[in-house]
Amino acid sequence: MGTVIGTPTNVVLFGLVTDTYGPETTLSFGTWAAYGIPLSLILLLFVWAILGMIFIGPKKFFACKNPDKSREAAIRQILDEEKRSLGPIEWAEGSAIGILAVIVVLWVTRKPGVDGWAALVPSGFNKDGKSIPLTTDTQAAVLGTILVCAWPANNPFRRRQPTEQDIDPLEPVLPWKVAQSRCPWQVLFLIGGGFCLSRMCTVSQVVCSLSLAVVHEAVYGGMSVCAIQTREVGSSTSVALSRDKVAQSHRRVCVTASADHDRHGMAR
Repeated sequence: MGTVIGTPTNVVLFGLVTDTYGPETTLSFGTWAAYGIPLSLILLLFVWAILGMIFIGPKKFFACKNPDKSREAAIRQILDEEKRSLGPIEWAEGSAIGILAVIVVLWVTRKPGVDGWAALVPSGFNKDGKSIPLTTDTQAAVLGTILVCAWPANNPFRRRQPTEQDIDPLEPVLPWKVAQSRCPWQVLFLIGGGFCLSRMCTVSQVVCSLSLAVVHEAVYGGMSVCAIQTREVGSSTSVALSRDKVAQSHRRVCVTASADHDRHGMAR
């Protein structure tokens, strides 16, 4: 909820808003985070309080002092041992943190409600001659992917010890073989395929043709029931995409029916 990339549903909503309202919308990664992160923190505190009262008890949860000092000391000792076992931050870990910070900064500053770095890139034109921005949040994500696959995992400026001859100084933070084996390709194909199928049905006017074939208004009640039942067993992202297209088709049908009614009235 806090960021656009939190869940696929957030990405769907972000895409629908930008496609519907175009460049005029002020919705961006930064404005979404400004609205979603405070709300997420409030909900997190609310859930933390509820779980604390359920599992600890209201009396102990709201107590200013913990009478069981031995248990607290044991827990603190375990946490300190785990922290010491991690050791200092290595070059690869710091590089990953830095690359993530660069991506987030690019996302936030691209269109932060005022002219960001996207204003430095010339705009393009669509088929209707309208100016459209050529920069999106995709460029920052692709840049981060390239950096983690190209940035060295070991400090190339540090002098090697004789025992470190076997270390490859050019090994990236994320080797391509690891990316191929660990990447959830099935999720990418599922979500990406849903976007592609939705776009294909919209461009080819298949959705509009199916909507115009529906002549009885009672059918929409059955379509609503089918959509609800599909949501119980299907992907929420796919249902969200299809629901939006059905809503657009329903508006087209209403406009067409209204135009036909006006033509018949004028003919009479």
